[in-house]
Amino acid sequence: MKKKRAEEDIVLSSMVFIILTVVFFSAMFFFIHDKSSQKSTYEQAYAKQIALLIDFAKPVMNISINISKLIAIAEKNNYKKEDIVKINPDKNEVVVMLSGRGGYAKKYFSEYDVRTYIKDEFLIITVNEKEEENA
Repeated sequence: MKKKRAEEDIVLSSMVFIILTVVFFSAMFFFIHDKSSQKSTYEQAYAKQIALLIDFAKPVMNISINISKLIAIAEKNNYKKEDIVKINPDKNEVVVMLSGRGGYAKKYFSEYDVRTYIKDEFLIITVNEKEEENA
């Protein structure tokens, strides 16, 4: 009776080990695949580029950037092109996202009012002075 119980424990332990191993390697595969894809690289590169452009911009300035590569990747991931680049004015950061998950955020230092919109294949960045709030 004890021998049968010991065999069951060994089989159960082996099954748990195999399942955990498969789950671990699957997670590693998806992580590496996601990070090695062009999506991640483009998100990071464009977020940094846009943040630098905002930092070097002066008030009342319009900047246009060709983002046709970003639009193509976003469309391949069934993601709307209007949501590719977002500006978070509370945190002073640019967020570039090419699918419904993930994305890359990069902070900028300028204290300007920054707005973006997409026209055709260009991202238009408008930089203006922040309006003073009356308290």
